[in-house]
Amino acid sequence: LIFTIQVKVFSDYNEINNYLEKLIKLKSEIISREDFFIFPLVTNIGVDYFLSYKNFDSRSEAINYCRKITFINNCLVLNLKKE
Repeated sequence: LIFTIQVKVFSDYNEINNYLEKLIKLKSEIISREDFFIFPLVTNIGVDYFLSYKNFDSRSEAINYCRKITFINNCLVLNLKKE
């Protein structure tokens, strides 16, 4: 992943997986399971699991795509590119 759109964050993997499954059932006509990614962020206080949508080569490409998404209220683009 380089740039991706954050959908949800949970501290429990099962919660985030259940959220994804419900989202896909509700929006199956416009989204695909293959476009979603779940990844952990491990810190001193625990693990948070991020659900993100699609992978983009640039921040501007991701921001432009945000305007088309109907299932995310506040679009947050994450930069996961290692420098």
